[in-house]
Amino acid sequence: MDEFVFFAQASTSQALLPFRLFAKMGFGMFGFLKRLLASAKKVDSLATQKYFTVAPMRFGAHAARLTLTPKQSDAGRNGETLRDDLLARIKKAPLAWELRAHLFVKDDVTPIEDTSREWPEDVAPPIPLATLTLKDHEPVDDLVESLAFDPWHAVEELRPLGAAMRARSPAYRESQKTRSAAKEPR
Repeated sequence: MDEFVFFAQASTSQALLPFRLFAKMGFGMFGFLKRLLASAKKVDSLATQKYFTVAPMRFGAHAARLTLTPKQSDAGRNGETLRDDLLARIKKAPLAWELRAHLFVKDDVTPIEDTSREWPEDVAPPIPLATLTLKDHEPVDDLVESLAFDPWHAVEELRPLGAAMRARSPAYRESQKTRSAAKEPR
């Protein structure tokens, strides 16, 4: 977490970034950059992308991470941008993702506080919960941009867990203010 915060602050100047990284990490910066680049994946389509919560949440009496796993798997892009691709695909057929929960097992394999570590599916097997289906519709860009999202606006049984989510809490509220988003209902 400290490395990420430092990197975000150091990245305010691309020209100075390498010098700032070296001053802070020495030659360890190469290992950091290698991990950072390894985690970056090219996205060909939002329709075939797997989405997941990086940080766990309370899930009733358990802790869990959630995933949205695409039911469509065809690769390639239909259009110049990800938005164009998504709109072209949704005009052809509904798009669907399966919502799954991966339950906490024990801290050394499914850590609550270390958001950089994946929870292996062989240790925390996915539990199917629901299917999210998107059907053809008119673009709703203005509506979506006006909406507010805050994972802390949840019942106690579904509240976010861990230091990373506590640190994100003020960022969600600031984002809503900056975008002039509607306030969440009480």
